[in-house]
Amino acid sequence: MHLEPDRYSFVFLGENALKNLVEFMIDAELTLSIAPHHAEKVRLRPIVELVQATLAPEGQSAVARKTFEITSSVHFLSALFEVVSEFENEPASSRKAITACLFAYHLREWIWKEHRSLIEKALGLKDQEAFYKYVNNCFPDFPLIREVCLGTKHFETNHNQVLNTGLSGGDFSPDDFSSADFYVGDLIVETGIGNKNALEMLKSVLRFYEKLFSVLGI
Repeated sequence: MHLEPDRYSFVFLGENALKNLVEFMIDAELTLSIAPHHAEKVRLRPIVELVQATLAPEGQSAVARKTFEITSSVHFLSALFEVVSEFENEPASSRKAITACLFAYHLREWIWKEHRSLIEKALGLKDQEAFYKYVNNCFPDFPLIREVCLGTKHFETNHNQVLNTGLSGGDFSPDDFSSADFYVGDLIVETGIGNKNALEMLKSVLRFYEKLFSVLGI
């Protein structure tokens, strides 16, 4: 422990140390440094509640506490299946496409935060950046999903890989009625190397997550 005039600097190696020191930290004006991968210092008082909320009961995994009944990555994957299925039933719905993209994108972060020890053991990946790179390598369209999400959240008009999104033309002609006339078109993601069918991309990311969960033994 290194003592400075108005702060303490601690190095923790695991969750148990946090549990043992939470009570001591509550009324102290401390600065916390977490090693080995997070050396940044943060004022402690504003994060005490977050630390307490994050620490799981003994023998249990950490759970999300601000997402209603969706409290784990398994629940999140199930929700992703539901929203993709809803999108499949209405493939021209921008709302359902965006919702599915949001779930698909954020599930990656849930998996990392809940199962980082499993990820390190099964994949040998020790930090978030390495895991995210692994996801992109295994599922190259993931950056497209990310761009749709960021474009939705932040009203982004610039582009990286995604040039545009839109609806491909349907098939209706009063002079040539056929079963194809019920085809209303598909939502597409336009890139510099061609268009991606949004629904097929989301169904593919579901298959990727299923395989990842299997590899991690979740």
